[in-house]
Amino acid sequence: MMRKVILENLLRYRWWWIAGITISFPILFYWYRLVISNLSPYDAIPDSAGIVVSINDLARLSKVNDTLSYNSVFKQWVMVEKCQADFKFLEPIIDGDAKILLQQPITMAMEVSSAQTLDFLYIFDAAWHRIDIPALLQKKDIPFKSYTIAGGHTVYNAFFNHDVAFSFATYKNLVITARYAFMVEDALSTLDADNGIYAKHKFSKIEKSLRDKKYDCDIYLNIKSLPTMLSSFLESSKKINLEKAGQSLAWIGAGLTFSKEGIGLQGTMTTSNNNSFNYALPTPSFHDHQRMTAVLPANTAALFWIGVGDFRQYYNRSGYEYEFSDYISSWVGEDVACAVTEPLSEEASSEVYAIFKVKDSALAQKKMQNFEARKGVLYEAAYNTYTIKQLPSDNLLNCITGEQLTLKDPYYTFLGDYAIFCSSRAALEVCVDKFLANQTLANDLLYQEFTQNITDKSNLFFYLNIEKIDELLKSAISPEVRPQLEEQFEQLKKLNFLGLQLHAQPASFDFTGRWKWTKARKVKATASIAWKTLLDADAIIPPAIMQSSDNSSQEVFIQDANLQCYIISGGGEIRVKKQLESKILSPIKQIDYFRNGKFYYIFNTEKKVHLLDYSGNEAQNFPLTLQSPATAAMLVTDFDGNGAYHYFVPTQNGNIYGFENNGKPLSGWNPRMGIGKVTQPMGHFQVGDKDYILALTGKFLHVMRRNGDYRINAIPVEGNVISPPAFQNIPTSQRMVITNTKGIASNINLAGEAFKIALPTGNSTNVKCLYADISGDTRNEYITLNDKVLCAYGYEGEEFKKIFERTFQDKFDDFFIVNLPQGKKQHIGMVCRAATQVFLMDGMGKVYRNFPLAGTTPFSVTDFFGEGIPVLIVANGASVYTYKLK
Repeated sequence: MMRKVILENLLRYRWWWIAGITISFPILFYWYRLVISNLSPYDAIPDSAGIVVSINDLARLSKVNDTLSYNSVFKQWVMVEKCQADFKFLEPIIDGDAKILLQQPITMAMEVSSAQTLDFLYIFDAAWHRIDIPALLQKKDIPFKSYTIAGGHTVYNAFFNHDVAFSFATYKNLVITARYAFMVEDALSTLDADNGIYAKHKFSKIEKSLRDKKYDCDIYLNIKSLPTMLSSFLESSKKINLEKAGQSLAWIGAGLTFSKEGIGLQGTMTTSNNNSFNYALPTPSFHDHQRMTAVLPANTAALFWIGVGDFRQYYNRSGYEYEFSDYISSWVGEDVACAVTEPLSEEASSEVYAIFKVKDSALAQKKMQNFEARKGVLYEAAYNTYTIKQLPSDNLLNCITGEQLTLKDPYYTFLGDYAIFCSSRAALEVCVDKFLANQTLANDLLYQEFTQNITDKSNLFFYLNIEKIDELLKSAISPEVRPQLEEQFEQLKKLNFLGLQLHAQPASFDFTGRWKWTKARKVKATASIAWKTLLDADAIIPPAIMQSSDNSSQEVFIQDANLQCYIISGGGEIRVKKQLESKILSPIKQIDYFRNGKFYYIFNTEKKVHLLDYSGNEAQNFPLTLQSPATAAMLVTDFDGNGAYHYFVPTQNGNIYGFENNGKPLSGWNPRMGIGKVTQPMGHFQVGDKDYILALTGKFLHVMRRNGDYRINAIPVEGNVISPPAFQNIPTSQRMVITNTKGIASNINLAGEAFKIALPTGNSTNVKCLYADISGDTRNEYITLNDKVLCAYGYEGEEFKKIFERTFQDKFDDFFIVNLPQGKKQHIGMVCRAATQVFLMDGMGKVYRNFPLAGTTPFSVTDFFGEGIPVLIVANGASVYTYKLK
């Protein structure tokens, strides 16, 4: 009977029981989690952490990395060095009774420490084991102090030596440690408040997708917190860019797999709540990003490609300015991209491209003509069969490039199946040059090797060649910090290729990627255009290579047909323009005029001697106005090597004027009269304590002392001479050489005695001669040119013989000696202006691979960018080119 009553009462109040259990379940679950269940290390990480790393098996990862050829690169990175230094102290403590800690995943969170540096918070999962911190420290004889914080948690400060201390604490199954106590206290407070990153849906979504796949290492980036964490390291404008990225992305998480070829990446990016970009992308259909590489230049450093399917639909979902909608969006095909080519300075805006696949060529032409009819055209010209135009617009392409890389008044052309826009005409012309020469990204051997294991299909593709974009990455770092990270950048460049393929999801992007290690190896020699700078008119002198004011890089000095001079920075930017009264006759030489470490440019025109500072301003007492027009290049010499320069200028009245360093007339040369008209550059050499100053007229070779007196009596010249006097100054042979247009070389010793050598060249009627060491044996050879015929003569032992003879198809206008970086012998450069070609030739008459190159002036070859790569600098009409010779 009693059972029946009880049963009836239970059934009568069954809904109350169900409700009570339902209400109590969350409380019981929370109590169970709080008291019994284990916590995730991510529960202890505050949302202020910008970078989180989880290593699943530290012992295995260390063993794998020891076998990798790029392990030495990792070890030199600042954060890896810091982590290794920390574990030097931590590992002996936890490698004993607490060895269980090393058998579990190790989680590390990077935060800004009290020392305003980046430091790690380490969290170990002890699972169901209890870790006794005081016992561990006592066992290792490590002194420590303990104190209690809010919540009743004990923190132990352990002192390893006078400048190294770690703080420790435990929280259920977690062991927490860091070099700074506040980082441990923040972790404990985060656990108490249950507001660690694991409570954030954007993070936990990524972590769950990586958890069971057991990568070598998992890494997570908190995009919202990165700007604050890196604020003391980033240049201010780059910090703003990162903050804007945080408005679109929340977390990026990737599993890393290490192999001998590099690092594989697989993960997810979660977008912020207000981001709609990925919703505009077609999730089921993927597109081929490799087709666009057939028009991109081979020196592409960064590429962001979007496969949009129906671009009009994608664009309408995104929504941008009306000009793009009216004139471009209707004819764009299924893929668009933004690319940056190799920047060689911090000013990289002229190297940004916006590229669109053209789905309807006729419609594209019509729409662009409508734009031009309404807005006008700033520039239009044919270039290598392609029409290049410049459009007046401030923000036409912002929907592709973004506001930071705005292409103001862009130039554009149609190249293959693509329309290419760029803010620089020179950069667009280089793109055309490379397209016609097949120097495209698709044909780059290293890029082909990199993409072998990357599929062609994706929604988005991001490519970065870290070696080529090195300067741009450096510019993102605060100038105060940059010198400290110089070595890190050098190491980073060795892991140079990074590619990510992204697939759009409703609120995230799944991605796979590859960070490739490229071993140093020989690559087929190629000549590629690094940059091209436009002049206002054709160049009339060869580019002169100068040092920058701080001696950190090289620059180019050149003059055009409008008599305007340019100083061009190492990145191809015109830094100075200077109008002159006439053509420069002499080489441009840099001198430390005030002997204070600052270089000045000195040269002469027909009427004046100029001395310009770094900004193109004349130095005091300059320019010097000549009493009679100059007939040839001035001679600038420092007799005693003490910076006291002297200048000598031959003039139309047959005199040579000498000047002291300050521009005042030089004693003995004020002027040196009766010399005659000097039409070739003067020369100077020293033997012991004796100076020899050479001046060649149509009748005599004058050899003078530094005070203007004759060193040797005037030496008669036989025949017509169109080559400058030359000399050889080696211990076994000192001689001066004059070669006439019939190919007869007069060799004159220091006593004024001469003997002649015949140098038959072509029909021997218009012979020019160079005298240089092209064999590398320290003795000079005779190199002669007669229109299309080039010859070289020299000694083999005691025998004088012809070394080579070459006949070319076209007539050469000029030839000159080229010194290669670190080369022991000299080389031959040649110019054919009719064919707009330049050649580089070795001492046996062999033209180097990849020559001829485009050019119309003599050129120089130097390690222009400080990369150990020879760079050829030449003018081609109204442009200056830099070619990398690999």
